[in-house]
Amino acid sequence: MSDGITDAERECNCELCQQLRSARECQKLHGIIYFSTKELTDELAKREGVKEIIIQPYEWYQVSSEKEQWDTGLGPARILVVID
Repeated sequence: MSDGITDAERECNCELCQQLRSARECQKLHGIIYFSTKELTDELAKREGVKEIIIQPYEWYQVSSEKEQWDTGLGPARILVVID
């Protein structure tokens, strides 16, 4: 029975692969580490179920819930709310 992992994926011996449970996870990470944070954020912002909040320069923002406050700062900033 095939588990969907190729021989090439099984042969990866990088340190990251040694720490991960599956070669499939390693392959995904190897693919995204070459993208900048901006590129990843741009792509996520386009997805269904993602709301982007743009904080302009010199605008204050606060990220919190009813129970906890996580961050307060001064823009510019992009906040992504992911409902998935």
